[in-house]
Parts: sequence; C-alpha cells; structure tokens
Amino acid sequence: MPRAARRIIGWVLLLQVAWSLPLAVFMGYKWRTETGPDVSYPCDDGGTCYSGPTTFLILTLVFGGIALAVLLVWAALVVRWRRRAAVRTQLMASGLRTPALLVESRATGTSINNRVVQAHTFESRATGRVIRVVERSVAHLPIGTRATIAYDAVDPTRAALVDDVEHLATAAHLDWDKLRRTRTDAMFARPAPAGLTAMRDAVASNLETALAELRAEVAAGRLTEQEYEEQRAQWLRLLETRTDQPLT
Repeated sequence: MPRAARRIIGWVLLLQVAWSLPLAVFMGYKWRTETGPDVSYPCDDGGTCYSGPTTFLILTLVFGGIALAVLLVWAALVVRWRRRAAVRTQLMASGLRTPALLVESRATGTSINNRVVQAHTFESRATGRVIRVVERSVAHLPIGTRATIAYDAVDPTRAALVDDVEHLATAAHLDWDKLRRTRTDAMFARPAPAGLTAMRDAVASNLETALAELRAEVAAGRLTEQEYEEQRAQWLRLLETRTDQPLT
C-alpha cells in the first residue's frame, strides 16, 4: 500500500478515537457522579428520551468500545506495516535480485485525492520459477514495464520490488513521449523518393493504432485532452495534404 494511503488511514482511525474517547470519559464521569434515578421523558421529536446512571453507563460502554476497537485496528495495521517494512529492508540488503516485467495492473477500490490506487503485479521467471510481487500505487504503468525484484532464496514468496513505482511511471512517460515525438517527426518528414502518396498511405494504415495509443495515455492521465487533440489534428492535416504539394 502506498505510504500516502497508510498515512491517510492512520489519521482517519485516530480521528475516530479523538471524538469517541473524550465522549466515553465524559459519560463515565456523568455515570459516576449522577445521583438521581433513571428517568424517561418525551423527546422533542415525539420519541422517548432516557437519563440517569444506567443511560450514562450504556453510553460510556458504547463510546469506550468504539474507541477501543478503533485503537486495536490501528495498532494491528501499524504492526503489519512495520513487519512488511522490516521484510523489505532485509530483502533489499541480502535478497537475491532478478529482472521482472509488469504483467497486470488493476484498479482497487481505494482512491487518494480522486486518484484510484492501482495494484501492479510484477512477475519474474528468470530463475526457472515464477516470482511475483504486487505493488500498490496511484501511478499508472504500461504492461511490460521492466523492474527488479528482490527475493528470499529459501522462500521465494518473500519478495519485494526494488524500484520505486513513481520513478518507473515517470520513466515510462518519458519513453512514451520520446516515441510519440519520433513517430510524429517521421510522419511529417520530407517525402522519400517514393513520393508523398506512399508516406500518406503509411500514416493512414497506422493512424487508428496511433490514436488508440493516445487515448490510452489520456485515460491513464499521462496526456491531456488538449494534447491529444493537437496531435490528432497534426496527423489529420498530413492525410489531407494534396499529393502534388510538398509538406510545410
């Protein structure tokens, strides 16, 4: 799980404790100091309201139980995260390393700042056995992204991704941007001796695939809608150029 997601979950849980624990203390104080009998009376909304030592005791147990349950969940998560961090540190220091590829990316049910957390599955078969690592991040990665896995030689199920997912996403975006510029430059290059018609035919045969790749970049958030439209307009202008005119 991304570090940012862990921080958010931790603060949300502690916020629940921040309101439930003081209420439990207050209700406990009222229960210990209340000397009157248990009473019931009509509420403003037409229902029945209760007051007295028993009511305050019940509320103390309810709010105290909420605070205790949330604290136990928070403590369990902290222990789990620290154990995983310790395993990762150990693997980074003494684990065997093997090249891996991204074989699957799927959206999880978690969002951070309106960005869906992705579960990226990296797989290695270089050692003759399958070694997998699932890394969660809001970054989008293309299938086939290369990375490195560190694993325990005795227990290959203990494995961790060496590379930072955010850095991998940045590198993948730069590689795609370079490829896109190269393809665009090739499309708008001066026609070869075969003539402009042959070049336009080559562009037309690959336009659908190129546009589909651009749409995928927009969906992944690595390309804006305006950049997509500008690139598409450039390619369409090339197709509309008369074959008896040079490209300008």
